[in-house]
Amino acid sequence: RAALTPILRYAKSLTLVDPYLSSQVSRYFDTVTICSNVMGRRGHARLQGRIHIHAELKHQKPVGKEVADYLDDWEQKLRPLIEADGHRFRVFLWESLSGLEKMHDRFILTDQCGVSVPGGLDCRTHSHANSTDWNLLDEEARRRRLEDYDPAISPFKLLGERVVT
Repeated sequence: RAALTPILRYAKSLTLVDPYLSSQVSRYFDTVTICSNVMGRRGHARLQGRIHIHAELKHQKPVGKEVADYLDDWEQKLRPLIEADGHRFRVFLWESLSGLEKMHDRFILTDQCGVSVPGGLDCRTHSHANSTDWNLLDEEARRRRLEDYDPAISPFKLLGERVVT
């Protein structure tokens, strides 16, 4: 929360990228909740924005459900955040293609800056995510990382998406 607040205070859009993000695993969904809570809190009028979540289908829990069922799970978990914070969400579930780039790197990308988070976006007391070094991306790298998750040009295969408003 302490690290995310200054990054998200003035953000209008946020893209969270972590293959392991899951609506059903609290250590990952806690990060989504914190981001929703602090985004747009500028000390006066709350700025409502858009939050895009990019995760890999094979890491959704519980294992073995259909894409639409995972998207339903995300929608159900995001509804209370929408009511509390007013942001619009869009969830993307991807698949890494054999022989091509793997969905591995983790990022926090806003309309203003990008941050690489190698240890992952999970929240837990004893975790590599707590001790990893966050790195500010230059503008060109921020734009390239966003393009990686544009379905028209992505090196990954989009299996499903859901807008939640």
